[in-house]
Amino acid sequence: MASQSWGQLIASIPVPGTLYNTYTTAKSMLTSTTPTEGSAGAVVLPPGFWHREGILDIKLCAGISNRVTGPDTFTIQVMMGSIVAFTTGAITLTTTAHTTIPLWADILLTCEKEGSGTLCQLRGQARLTGQMIQQGGTAGADSATLSNTIVMPNTASALGTGFDSTIANTLDLWVAQSVSNAGNGFQLNNYRVISWGNTSF
Repeated sequence: MASQSWGQLIASIPVPGTLYNTYTTAKSMLTSTTPTEGSAGAVVLPPGFWHREGILDIKLCAGISNRVTGPDTFTIQVMMGSIVAFTTGAITLTTTAHTTIPLWADILLTCEKEGSGTLCQLRGQARLTGQMIQQGGTAGADSATLSNTIVMPNTASALGTGFDSTIANTLDLWVAQSVSNAGNGFQLNNYRVISWGNTSF
């Protein structure tokens, strides 16, 4: 199948997702509970969707809550079915408490390898901006007037866990929390995925 030369919107949510808190194990921000309109962002990629050098550009806005006692972290994962195809690694939260304040994130994924078994791998990097995050180190209070922009993982772009691109895979967004607390929460407010250079739908 030929790869597309234009950007195609393949996933979005028409309404905010569910606010999830009091958990640690990574869970879907789109489909973890009874399906709502927010679950529209979980899309099934058909067999053969991925092409070498194909790109997914994921943008999201989320409401982040964090408790004053810390330091706590959260982790964003891009899933291909049950496989963690990309992870930001642990994102450090400040020690200033917040309730659903905005986080903006861009995740850029490039297909470096494609194939069956565990051959398909994505190379990725994320850029995140929010008042409640910092680039690692010992967590401290945040600024009342400024947001931080960080790059995750804070290393050279790395390949995620390999997956089978010859079968259908559900593209999903999962988040984990380091501490289960009602004050630590994540809610998708906006989410969209654009594909270039892969097989069009």
